[in-house]
Amino acid sequence: MDDWLSLAKQLPLGQSVRVQCCNKNTTCILSSDIQGYRKHCFRCNDTQFKPRGQLSAKEALQRKRDLMCRIRADGCLSLPEDYTVDIPEHAASWFLKYGISSTSAVYHDIGYSPKLDRIVLPVYEGADLVAMQMRAVSSGQQPKYLNPNGPKTSEALFYTGKRLDDGIKPIVVTEDILSAIKISLAGTPAASIMGTTCTDGKAFKIAQKAEQVIVWLDGDQAGRSGARKAVRKLSLYTDDIRVIHTEKDPKEYNRDEIREILKDHE
Repeated sequence: MDDWLSLAKQLPLGQSVRVQCCNKNTTCILSSDIQGYRKHCFRCNDTQFKPRGQLSAKEALQRKRDLMCRIRADGCLSLPEDYTVDIPEHAASWFLKYGISSTSAVYHDIGYSPKLDRIVLPVYEGADLVAMQMRAVSSGQQPKYLNPNGPKTSEALFYTGKRLDDGIKPIVVTEDILSAIKISLAGTPAASIMGTTCTDGKAFKIAQKAEQVIVWLDGDQAGRSGARKAVRKLSLYTDDIRVIHTEKDPKEYNRDEIREILKDHE
């Protein structure tokens, strides 16, 4: 299929389509995401990628609006109606102080709701919004997190690479989304379980995709207890599990420190 790229460019962001490639069956998937355009044929294994280039804030916002219409039609979660990627300074300071840039925030779909005065952390599976956290950013706001529930929320995982490819080794399991992003910026894929509870479903998803799992939850008592329980869940599906305990949360270390900590647990 010589014209796959032109077809992929016609797709809305976050959507895919099955087409013919090397035979008459639709064994080939074309997709369009924030990184670029992809082609993969499951029959001949032809895989191609064309980078899109960085999206502007306006383009990223339009992507969210397009997805929101589809999500509402599916009866699942939807983003706040005033969701925007134009994040004010007082709110952006929450992730900037951990060394996560505005560019990384856009890539990971981080936005803001002016009405709620909260950072919005969406979690997608493909083009479907399956979970969402809304983090307080102003003094006195309670609770710290709002966590709307949807049909797939209980088993949702936040992947730093948008998706997990088979055979990734290793993958670091974190408690919160920012910690996962920070570890990925240091060069290692990560997945957030969005709390201290690793369910059977989450453990199975992680173990199926990762050849080695490193559990690195927060350093408080809840994080250590959650890590022990996560190991028990993961051990049902994989033998290669390692655990990291640190005094601070992963996101509080700089990239060099994260690399050294991970190196010590190779």
